[in-house]
Amino acid sequence: MLKNLFIISMATIVSGCVTTYVKKDNPSMVASEGDISKCKVEAYEKAPPKIQTQDNSLAVLGYMMKNPQSSTTSTSCYGAGSYANCTTNKNNSGYNPPPQTIEKDLNESLRDDLFKVCMDKSGYTPKK
Repeated sequence: MLKNLFIISMATIVSGCVTTYVKKDNPSMVASEGDISKCKVEAYEKAPPKIQTQDNSLAVLGYMMKNPQSSTTSTSCYGAGSYANCTTNKNNSGYNPPPQTIEKDLNESLRDDLFKVCMDKSGYTPKK
């Protein structure tokens, strides 16, 4: 019961982005919230959210190395005269981005397709 309540609440949240559906044989008749919710629940049960988290830190680091926000060059020497030994370092320490992650629902497009199939089977078509 709790699982179905979660699915229905998720369907309600997402419903703001849904196309209006009308009866195929009577385009002036708009789909009821009950029919829409039934199809959303069915789609969520068949294709539940499958979240993939991807670490994007290396892409950010690669960008940072090509386009540093600030960089410094320093030269340090030790010794004297002809015995001096110098080293030059380039430091890109001016920008340290936080770890970057991207989350993606791998079942989102499948769930959308299942919803459309359910609405079609229920006698509805997207409003043109």
